[in-house]
Amino acid sequence: MRLLLFVFFCHACGHFSARLALPGLRDWFCHLKKPEWHPPAWVFAKVWLLLYTLMGIAGWRLYPAHSWLLCLWLAQLGLNQLWTYLFFVRRSPGLALIDNLCLWATLGLYVVLCWPHDPLAAALLVPEWLWIGFASSVNYATWKLNR
Repeated sequence: MRLLLFVFFCHACGHFSARLALPGLRDWFCHLKKPEWHPPAWVFAKVWLLLYTLMGIAGWRLYPAHSWLLCLWLAQLGLNQLWTYLFFVRRSPGLALIDNLCLWATLGLYVVLCWPHDPLAAALLVPEWLWIGFASSVNYATWKLNR
């Protein structure tokens, strides 16, 4: 039951982010210059569906035995939410890029610190860490093209 709560919580955060992004997606994002290697919208939806599921499982594995690691887990979830706000609501790719870099560093720290305690919980966030590395490069290119 707790597993479902963790996965539900992560997907609820993703749903909230998607709803928050909608106005910006409709009337601002479509007019931005993007790098030619920017993935289509459907890719983002599929990737985040998987990533939020992996996040939920990772959080569930940490609770309650390694609750101190949940602070980093919650931090990465919060930075994910903040990115959507900065990029799509504030319409600031530059601030969103800074957030993405902080998120990438937080995920890396999470993986390193979590590995000795629960290698699977650490490995479950490696795909997000890799995706955020890629997303940061897309964010940077978009920011650069639209300055």
